[in-house]
Amino acid sequence: GTRRPSPHGLAMARALGLALARAGWPVVSGLAEGIDGAVHGGCLAGDGAPVGVLGTPLERVYPQHHGPLQRSVGRRGLLLSEHPPGAAVHRGNFAGRNRLLVALAAAVVVVECPPGSGALHSAAYAWEQGLPLWVVPGDAGRQAALGSNRLLSQGATPLLAPEDLVACLCLLYTSDAADDTPCV
Repeated sequence: GTRRPSPHGLAMARALGLALARAGWPVVSGLAEGIDGAVHGGCLAGDGAPVGVLGTPLERVYPQHHGPLQRSVGRRGLLLSEHPPGAAVHRGNFAGRNRLLVALAAAVVVVECPPGSGALHSAAYAWEQGLPLWVVPGDAGRQAALGSNRLLSQGATPLLAPEDLVACLCLLYTSDAADDTPCV
């Protein structure tokens, strides 16, 4: 999601991270500013399994003030990077990491994102891979939610409560799930 979220977006991201952690699901993000940081904050608060996929080498923290968050994710979960130590960081690295995020995911959730956001790349990868794509509806007048709201008009599933996502994941990915039970 966006690096400049609304209070609603931050609250939903944190609640999602917390609900997923309490249900035993890992939380995967790029550890970016805003929504990513909030979802991992919720995951860590719920003693969950955080997974950070970085667009930088492992020793580099971006944004710099996420140092404590990145260290917590590394201690309590997993940090991944395709970039060797000391490698230069390029703008395209951050969009490129999104395919790894999606490859690790059981579902993709977009909380808020503007047009042109990297989260839209993740959504496109999710659809290509046949993964469930959930979107938290945002304020239609807010620039930071225009891209995510557009995904809703293209067929993404609205996510109104974190418990809905947890229930869907349980239906799709547990051995007790009925093969013909749709949840999206």
